[in-house]
Amino acid sequence: MEEHLIDFDKIKWGSFTKDLKKFNKNNNTNYNLSEFAHLIVANPDEFKPLQKKRAHFYINILENSKLKGGKVSVKHLQKFFTNSYSKNPEQNIDNYLLDEALTNDTAKVYHDPKTGHAVITHRGTSGASDWLNNAAYATGLYKYTNRYKKGLASQKATENKYGQKNVSTLGHSQGAVLSRHLGKNSKEIINLNPAYINEKPAQNEYNIKSSRDVVSALKPIHSQDINIKAKSYSPLTEHSYSILERLDPDQMIGRGREKNHTLKELKEKIREYLELYPEHKKLFEGVKKKSDILNRINYIKSI
Repeated sequence: MEEHLIDFDKIKWGSFTKDLKKFNKNNNTNYNLSEFAHLIVANPDEFKPLQKKRAHFYINILENSKLKGGKVSVKHLQKFFTNSYSKNPEQNIDNYLLDEALTNDTAKVYHDPKTGHAVITHRGTSGASDWLNNAAYATGLYKYTNRYKKGLASQKATENKYGQKNVSTLGHSQGAVLSRHLGKNSKEIINLNPAYINEKPAQNEYNIKSSRDVVSALKPIHSQDINIKAKSYSPLTEHSYSILERLDPDQMIGRGREKNHTLKELKEKIREYLELYPEHKKLFEGVKKKSDILNRINYIKSI
């Protein structure tokens, strides 16, 4: 039986695309659907409930059609950041085991032997010498510090042992400087209240910050940022990793890893998608091959 041909130009796309076009026009931006969805999720107070629903659906159903695992939950992020400052870090965080051979006083490394996922966390400022490192960062000399050189060695050792695409790189405050510079080849960078001086975020970088954090105050909003509404005027409280308690502990941060879905899984995703966007039903009429389904999913993601 000949495959049904689809005239893409005649398909009427859903309201989420209209929202995106209107947003780009009003704000002189050029976001695509993926960037727009992440912007909405990161700044929920700025968008309408239906827009937030569509954004979550886009990320969870369409964008993740090629992703599995590798993302980090908020509850795990809090534990990783907490242990990064500890002289006696926990030996295991759920399925993640401490890699004592790679762990040191400025970076903690955990590994999940079941999934192959590894996490390296670069802690923030701790002690007088680290304040000198902050000064070096402010004057553009950070790469010459021992802190940077030690972080570089830790990052390389972790990526060499577990593979770059299996490593999530985390950083808090000054540690975010290290993760931003050293984690570009890892699967993702997740920063909390990052130190920032006129730097361009890496493509795989996700930033979580308090709306009243002084250290990250100069950082412009990026589509992959998550802004947490402040609950106090205390600079110490708003800069602490305890602000993660204000997020859903099961919320996943990051980009995940590549997955090859079965045809059955793809069809189930399409069924869920068409329940929300019945106007797209024509796009999938008569389409049976896995490769053709993926092509149409990728087309929707690119418009």
